[in-house]
Amino acid sequence: MRLLYCLECHDVVKLKLLDKEWCECGCSYGYFDATGVTIYSAEALVLEISNTILDTCLKGTLRRPGPAGAPGYSTSVHVLPINSSKGRRLGQ
Repeated sequence: MRLLYCLECHDVVKLKLLDKEWCECGCSYGYFDATGVTIYSAEALVLEISNTILDTCLKGTLRRPGPAGAPGYSTSVHVLPINSSKGRRLGQ
C-alpha cells in the first residue's frame, strides 16, 4: 500500500490508480499511473507499507487484543526515495 504524506499539513492519504488524491490542505497530490508508478507533487513524500505484514498485525490484534496498555503489534513504513523506480516526484 502506498500513501501520500503532505509536507505542509502532515495529512496521509491512500493513493489510487489514475485518480488524483489530495491532502487536506490541497498542497499535495498523487496517484498511480497505468504502469503502477506513483506520480506525486513536490510538496509530498510517498510512504509504503507491506499489505501482507499489515494484515498479519491486524489479524493478530483481533485474535489476541491483550490487556490495556500492552504494546500491541507493529510494522514498519518505508519512505520511497525521491524519483525512484517506484515513484516520480513532479515540480522539483
